[in-house]
Amino acid sequence: ITKSLSETVSIEIGKISYALNDWDLFVTDQGPRGIPTMSAKLNIQNVNIKPPNKMVQGLNQDEWRIFNFLTGGDGALDIKKVSAEIDLNNNGKFTMKGNLALPIGKAIATATMSMGRDFQTEPYLDVFQLNITNLSPDVKSFMDEMVRSGDMPLKKKGSGYTLRMSGDIDNPRIY
Repeated sequence: ITKSLSETVSIEIGKISYALNDWDLFVTDQGPRGIPTMSAKLNIQNVNIKPPNKMVQGLNQDEWRIFNFLTGGDGALDIKKVSAEIDLNNNGKFTMKGNLALPIGKAIATATMSMGRDFQTEPYLDVFQLNITNLSPDVKSFMDEMVRSGDMPLKKKGSGYTLRMSGDIDNPRIY
Protein backbone atom coordinates (compact mmCIF):
# COMPACT_ATOMS: atom_id res chain seq x y z
CA ILE A 1 0.00 0.00 0.00
CA THR A 2 1.36 3.43 -0.86
CA LYS A 3 -0.34 6.58 0.38
CA SER A 4 0.84 10.11 -0.19
CA LEU A 5 0.04 12.33 2.81
CA SER A 6 0.85 15.48 0.87
CA GLU A 7 2.51 16.33 -2.38
CA THR A 8 5.91 15.31 -1.08
CA VAL A 9 5.58 12.97 1.94
CA SER A 10 5.18 9.30 1.15
CA ILE A 11 4.49 6.26 3.28
CA GLU A 12 4.79 2.72 2.01
CA ILE A 13 3.27 -0.06 4.11
CA GLY A 14 4.06 -3.69 3.38
CA LYS A 15 1.24 -5.19 5.47
CA ILE A 16 -1.46 -3.87 7.77
CA SER A 17 -4.02 -5.69 9.90
CA TYR A 18 -6.40 -4.49 12.58
CA ALA A 19 -9.19 -5.72 14.82
CA LEU A 20 -11.91 -3.62 16.44
CA ASN A 21 -13.58 -5.10 19.50
CA ASP A 22 -16.31 -3.81 21.80
CA TRP A 23 -16.78 -0.60 19.88
CA ASP A 24 -19.69 1.82 20.17
CA LEU A 25 -19.75 4.95 18.02
CA PHE A 26 -22.62 7.21 16.99
CA VAL A 27 -21.76 10.09 14.65
CA THR A 28 -24.08 12.79 13.31
CA ASP A 29 -23.31 15.69 11.00
CA GLN A 30 -22.50 17.69 14.18
CA GLY A 31 -19.84 15.16 15.20
CA PRO A 32 -19.79 12.26 17.66
CA ARG A 33 -22.76 11.95 20.00
CA GLY A 34 -21.76 10.76 23.44
CA ILE A 35 -18.38 9.24 24.18
CA PRO A 36 -17.26 6.62 21.68
CA THR A 37 -15.72 3.47 23.16
CA MET A 38 -13.53 0.87 21.53
CA SER A 39 -10.76 -1.60 21.91
CA ALA A 40 -8.47 -2.14 18.93
CA LYS A 41 -5.35 -3.99 17.90
CA LEU A 42 -3.17 -2.82 15.04
CA ASN A 43 -0.22 -4.50 13.33
CA ILE A 44 1.80 -2.86 10.58
CA GLN A 45 4.88 -4.34 8.94
CA ASN A 46 7.57 -2.90 6.68
CA VAL A 47 6.80 0.81 6.85
CA ASN A 48 8.95 3.21 4.83
CA ILE A 49 8.46 6.93 5.54
CA LYS A 50 10.14 9.46 3.28
CA PRO A 51 9.81 13.12 4.35
CA PRO A 52 9.85 15.92 1.78
CA ASN A 53 13.19 17.47 0.90
CA LYS A 54 11.98 20.88 2.08
CA MET A 55 11.36 19.40 5.54
CA VAL A 56 14.95 18.27 5.99
CA GLN A 57 16.64 21.21 4.24
CA GLY A 58 16.25 23.45 7.31
CA LEU A 59 17.77 21.01 9.81
CA ASN A 60 20.70 22.24 11.86
CA GLN A 61 23.90 20.17 12.03
CA ASP A 62 22.85 18.09 15.07
CA GLU A 63 19.34 17.47 13.69
CA TRP A 64 20.83 16.46 10.34
CA ARG A 65 23.19 14.07 12.09
CA ILE A 66 20.30 12.41 13.99
CA PHE A 67 18.17 12.26 10.82
CA ASN A 68 20.97 10.61 8.83
CA PHE A 69 21.67 8.19 11.64
CA LEU A 70 18.02 7.10 11.91
CA THR A 71 17.55 6.79 8.15
CA GLY A 72 20.88 5.15 7.39
CA GLY A 73 21.71 8.10 5.14
CA ASP A 74 19.10 7.24 2.48
CA GLY A 75 16.55 9.84 3.65
CA ALA A 76 13.80 7.35 4.55
CA LEU A 77 12.88 5.87 7.91
CA ASP A 78 12.26 2.12 7.78
CA ILE A 79 10.17 0.58 10.54
CA LYS A 80 10.11 -3.21 10.55
CA LYS A 81 7.02 -3.67 12.70
CA VAL A 82 4.48 -1.69 14.69
CA SER A 83 2.03 -3.45 16.96
CA ALA A 84 -0.36 -1.49 19.14
CA GLU A 85 -3.27 -2.00 21.48
CA ILE A 86 -5.62 0.95 21.83
CA ASP A 87 -8.52 1.43 24.26
CA LEU A 88 -10.97 4.32 24.51
CA ASN A 89 -13.34 4.12 27.49
CA ASN A 90 -16.60 5.94 28.20
CA ASN A 91 -14.82 8.43 30.49
CA GLY A 92 -12.84 9.77 27.54
CA LYS A 93 -9.60 8.03 28.60
CA PHE A 94 -7.51 6.84 25.68
CA THR A 95 -4.74 4.33 26.44
CA MET A 96 -2.22 2.93 24.02
CA LYS A 97 0.67 0.52 24.19
CA GLY A 98 2.80 -0.11 21.16
CA ASN A 99 5.96 -1.92 20.14
CA LEU A 100 8.23 -0.73 17.36
CA ALA A 101 10.94 -2.78 15.70
CA LEU A 102 13.35 -0.24 14.24
CA PRO A 103 16.61 -0.80 12.37
CA ILE A 104 18.51 0.66 15.35
CA GLY A 105 16.69 -1.32 18.07
CA LYS A 106 13.33 -1.76 19.74
CA ALA A 107 10.99 0.78 21.26
CA ILE A 108 7.99 0.44 23.55
CA ALA A 109 5.59 3.36 23.71
CA THR A 110 2.81 3.75 26.28
CA ALA A 111 0.39 6.66 26.53
CA THR A 112 -2.71 7.75 28.40
CA MET A 113 -4.68 10.74 27.14
CA SER A 114 -7.86 12.45 28.28
CA MET A 115 -10.32 13.44 25.58
CA GLY A 116 -13.00 16.11 25.91
CA ARG A 117 -16.57 14.82 25.88
CA ASP A 118 -17.30 16.76 22.69
CA PHE A 119 -14.10 15.64 20.92
CA GLN A 120 -13.71 19.25 19.76
CA THR A 121 -11.01 20.12 22.31
CA GLU A 122 -7.39 19.07 22.08
CA PRO A 123 -6.59 15.87 23.97
CA TYR A 124 -4.48 16.18 27.10
CA LEU A 125 -1.48 13.88 27.43
CA ASP A 126 -1.68 12.42 30.95
CA VAL A 127 1.57 10.53 30.36
CA PHE A 128 3.62 9.35 27.40
CA GLN A 129 6.66 7.13 27.82
CA LEU A 130 9.02 5.79 25.19
CA ASN A 131 11.61 3.13 26.11
CA ILE A 132 14.33 2.33 23.59
CA THR A 133 16.30 -0.93 24.02
CA ASN A 134 18.31 -3.58 22.16
CA LEU A 135 20.72 -1.09 20.68
CA SER A 136 24.05 -2.01 19.09
CA PRO A 137 27.23 -0.62 20.73
CA ASP A 138 27.56 1.98 17.93
CA VAL A 139 24.02 3.21 18.49
CA LYS A 140 24.50 3.29 22.28
CA SER A 141 27.63 5.38 21.84
CA PHE A 142 25.79 7.80 19.54
CA MET A 143 22.82 8.04 21.93
CA ASP A 144 25.11 8.57 24.95
CA GLU A 145 26.78 11.44 23.15
CA MET A 146 23.42 13.04 22.24
CA VAL A 147 22.08 12.67 25.81
CA ARG A 148 25.30 14.15 27.31
CA SER A 149 25.18 17.13 24.94
CA GLY A 150 21.52 17.81 25.80
CA ASP A 151 20.49 17.54 22.15
CA MET A 152 18.08 14.73 22.93
CA PRO A 153 15.59 14.82 25.83
CA LEU A 154 16.22 11.18 26.70
CA LYS A 155 17.47 9.72 29.96
CA LYS A 156 19.69 6.69 30.22
CA LYS A 157 17.83 3.80 31.85
CA GLY A 158 19.59 0.46 32.31
CA SER A 159 20.90 -0.61 28.92
CA GLY A 160 18.51 1.68 27.04
CA TYR A 161 16.94 5.11 27.09
CA THR A 162 13.61 6.56 28.15
CA LEU A 163 11.57 9.65 27.37
CA ARG A 164 8.61 10.75 29.55
CA MET A 165 6.29 13.64 28.91
CA SER A 166 2.84 14.95 29.80
CA GLY A 167 0.67 18.00 29.17
CA ASP A 168 -0.73 19.62 26.06
CA ILE A 169 0.19 17.77 22.89
CA ASP A 170 1.54 20.90 21.21
CA ASN A 171 3.55 21.91 24.30
CA PRO A 172 4.35 18.87 26.47
CA ARG A 173 6.45 18.88 29.65
CA ILE A 174 9.42 16.55 29.30
CA TYR A 175 10.80 14.95 32.47
